[in-house]
Amino acid sequence: MNVQGALKVGRVYLRERGIGSCDIDARVLLSRVTGLDHTGILLNGDRVLSGGEREDYSRLLERRAEGEPVAYLVGGKEFMGLDFMVSPAVLIPRPDTELMVEKAIELLKEGKINLLVVDVGTGSGAIAISLAYLVPELLVHCVDISADALEVAAKNAELNGVAQRVKLHQGNLLASLPQELLGKVGLITANLPYIPTEDIHA
Repeated sequence: MNVQGALKVGRVYLRERGIGSCDIDARVLLSRVTGLDHTGILLNGDRVLSGGEREDYSRLLERRAEGEPVAYLVGGKEFMGLDFMVSPAVLIPRPDTELMVEKAIELLKEGKINLLVVDVGTGSGAIAISLAYLVPELLVHCVDISADALEVAAKNAELNGVAQRVKLHQGNLLASLPQELLGKVGLITANLPYIPTEDIHA
């Protein structure tokens, strides 16, 4: 099977299983197994997939059809033009959260508040790391109750070159931060999970 055929098979497979984003999902998963970007897939439609690539692609399609998010399957998600690693330890950054980041940047660049930010429930660190990347003089303290989430955030800070200005704290909300730090904070960001308790099991 060649790249073009694999893409068509993947789209049909996901569509028949009720995946509304079947076109883009099939392309992203095929890109993952072949190492070809979007343009590469278009230009190399006749390239034959190896046996290993076919097996990997089939496995990823099956997992996607079962409802596993594409970002978890490929281990990453783009946010604010930056690449972020994600895993089931963190929520996947959502495009609408970029609006909050843009507003935060606007406030920080007005120069009326301290360039010290606390990001509560940081997860992958997408908000905090984007702010640190886009406001070079900024210092950001990230808080999360999950050690696994903070490990992902630490990797993302390194990946995006801002680890020196992103400090990680494990704890519940603001409880893990020193009181003297809180008095200097110019801005607090948070995009906490808002799943009703009775729905968490699902």
